[in-house]
Amino acid sequence: MQVTLFKALKSIKVGDDLASGVVDQLGLHVESVVNNNITRVEGELGVIRGDINALEGRFSGLQSQLAALDSKLTFMMAVFGLAIAAGPIIAKLIR
Repeated sequence: MQVTLFKALKSIKVGDDLASGVVDQLGLHVESVVNNNITRVEGELGVIRGDINALEGRFSGLQSQLAALDSKLTFMMAVFGLAIAAGPIIAKLIR
């Protein structure tokens, strides 16, 4: 691109120094724009990473709550099982 721009400037009778200056300035501008875009994208990626970390934290919390609920249900099933098994025995003792 720079060579093509330099040749185009030379074809319209722009001096070597001025043509080189224009090419250099365009290169600096392009570099600046690219760097600004990279910085913006990196910022957006940082926000996305933060959102992912927040979701992972919420997911971890849900896993903990589900594990606690599972433990409670297991305990309740054991209590009900004992109550069902002990029911006839207690009924005989009461009579």
